[in-house]
Amino acid sequence: MKWLVSCLLTILITFPFGAQTQTLAINTNTDATKISGEAIGILPVRDSILTITKALELRHQFVTFPHPDINQGIAKDNIWTRFVLAPSTQHPKMFLSFENPKLNKVNVYIVQQQRVIDSFVIGDHFMFHERLVHHNYFTIPIQLSTQYPTEVLARMEQKGNTLQVPVILYSNKGLLQQIEKSYLYIGITTGVLGIMCLLSIFFFITSGYKSLYIFYAGHIFTILLWIWSTEGLGFQYFWPNSTSLATRMGPGVAVLNSAFFISVMLTFCKPYDDKSIFRRYLQTITIFFFIWAIFPFLSIIDIDNHKLTRTFLTTFFICNFLSVLVSIVYLLQLSRKHKIVLFYFYAVVVTLISSGISVAKNLGWIIIEQSTSSIISTGILVELLLMTAAISRQFNIYKNEREQLLLDNLAKEKVLNQSILATQAAERKRISRELHDDIGAGLTQISLMSESAMQQHHNQQLNQEIAFTARSLVASMGEIVWSMYPENNTLEQLIIYLREQLHKMLEYSSITNYNLQLPDLNDTIVVSNETRRTVLLVTKEIVNNAIKYSKASNLTVNVQLHANSIYGSIHDDGIGFDVQQAKAGKGLRNIQQRIQEIQGSLMIESIPKKGSTFKFTIPL
Repeated sequence: MKWLVSCLLTILITFPFGAQTQTLAINTNTDATKISGEAIGILPVRDSILTITKALELRHQFVTFPHPDINQGIAKDNIWTRFVLAPSTQHPKMFLSFENPKLNKVNVYIVQQQRVIDSFVIGDHFMFHERLVHHNYFTIPIQLSTQYPTEVLARMEQKGNTLQVPVILYSNKGLLQQIEKSYLYIGITTGVLGIMCLLSIFFFITSGYKSLYIFYAGHIFTILLWIWSTEGLGFQYFWPNSTSLATRMGPGVAVLNSAFFISVMLTFCKPYDDKSIFRRYLQTITIFFFIWAIFPFLSIIDIDNHKLTRTFLTTFFICNFLSVLVSIVYLLQLSRKHKIVLFYFYAVVVTLISSGISVAKNLGWIIIEQSTSSIISTGILVELLLMTAAISRQFNIYKNEREQLLLDNLAKEKVLNQSILATQAAERKRISRELHDDIGAGLTQISLMSESAMQQHHNQQLNQEIAFTARSLVASMGEIVWSMYPENNTLEQLIIYLREQLHKMLEYSSITNYNLQLPDLNDTIVVSNETRRTVLLVTKEIVNNAIKYSKASNLTVNVQLHANSIYGSIHDDGIGFDVQQAKAGKGLRNIQQRIQEIQGSLMIESIPKKGSTFKFTIPL
């Protein structure tokens, strides 16, 4: 996690080799005493001094650490530490807590009067279920002398990971109080993270941004692993018999957490930006982090080799630092137009501040009581709260947009239904009118002529008129039925049917020469019932009038498709007529009315003894 920032920077700290400093005797008559670095002697030894006997012989070479906390960063050497506990009558039995050896094996020796009276092994290399005190710290019991000082020597085997070892001496009462505080902190933190995990599941189920909540859950889970591990819980409970895996988990989880954090940020910002140069850089570094997190888990990598671990973590630190800087610039740029992005900007800033405070504390620039892990943990929780606030706000926006989209779709559906109902009503009205005007009038005429024929038994002409009217009614009914069939709703079917009807009309008429110029269409162009019916009736009506009244010898019917409109031209060489007088007649009025009802136009030209021309335009 980000706490690695502090550990990596402390590589710059060197051991103060110089004049010998006498190690102080530490007062043990309190419930809890933090043993500061100035009271602890240290001796870097690599693997040259392995026995307690040799370490006791070299007391004069131990030097004190210059800072309040022992912080070796990524140490190159194994080290011995030494401090002296004063005799105690008030608390003869104490508990010595090495708060954070975690990934290092520590051999502890208790010495009184130059003699080793007890020894312990702590750290993740010592199985958790075998420890004397089962709690989240690495604690060992010490029986203090009431007369003589007690020396504590510890050989810390650095395995390439960070080495921060705050040391605290507890009485029985102080230890119980510390355990209560620790479990309370872990419980609250775990509860908050658990609630956030449940929120991520809820968001995942109900929102459209699935990947965002997957990355968000991954970020929370890796934070939970890190917090549990820094407090001594997670690794021991999950895999108590695999010290190698416990050692490898630390660096891997740290890198993986940063990868999830950037992934959440990029997915969150995707609706506002999807192609800026900063985004491309962050996407590249995220892919690198996901790949880089795999390396600690590879069996071919010697995780105990401090050079490999230092290279791994240093590379991660540099990339992570650059990604933080780019993230700040990227988020500031987006926040100009999208204020919601400021939540993430503040989250990154909080992470940077908490890491900076921990670095300053470890370098000795500031002195505060809080441990490095508590500083970083607090920063992480604030960061998560800001992230959750941003995600919750975005989810609310998504929900409102979804509801608005649903309302818009319902409104469109309502308008469409109203349009369909209006169209159906208009179609029913048209059919009713045509049945009334054409079929009804025709049937009435047949009825009257039939009555007349009954009175005039041998009126041949009247019988012919009855037959003609009946055939016209059948034709009109056929046209109505044809226009209602869904299969006939294309322009191609209209042209085919129109050509067939015109041939029937003209084939046995008085017009000897006729020319039908109708297009051959292969495209499926859908035409409404009203348009098809109008084109058919108008063309037939004009041709029928030419047959009846024009006395023409030649007739040309030209129908073309152009610019989403049907253009028709019908010309005959007959006797012509007076256009103004014709417009007053019922037949021409019906033609004009039909064309105007579908926003079409009609133009009539007629010259006596030279023929007539009808031109109409009907939009598709």
